[in-house]
Amino acid sequence: MNSHSVNVPNQQYNFVRTREGAMLLHARYRHPSIAEGKQVLYAGEIFFNNGQLEWWSNGSGHYQPFAEDAEQASLPMSQFYSYQQIIKGEHKRKK
Repeated sequence: MNSHSVNVPNQQYNFVRTREGAMLLHARYRHPSIAEGKQVLYAGEIFFNNGQLEWWSNGSGHYQPFAEDAEQASLPMSQFYSYQQIIKGEHKRKK
């Protein structure tokens, strides 16, 4: 009854940043499903560890945004890794 809970993100998500500025995340749905057919500014993957943003990337098979346009995501660029860097495991090394 009348209980409230807080969901702390603690995994990898797919994300889209909509043209209206909304950030939409989902752990299983792919980018086109998350966007529901709407135009997006950026799409990729994002990882949280106990609610703290660890890294994010332009990893998206459908939208394939350019790494050079990553600022459109409005996320901290200090935690951005290109999809190629993710594949190589560079996100797991300290900067």
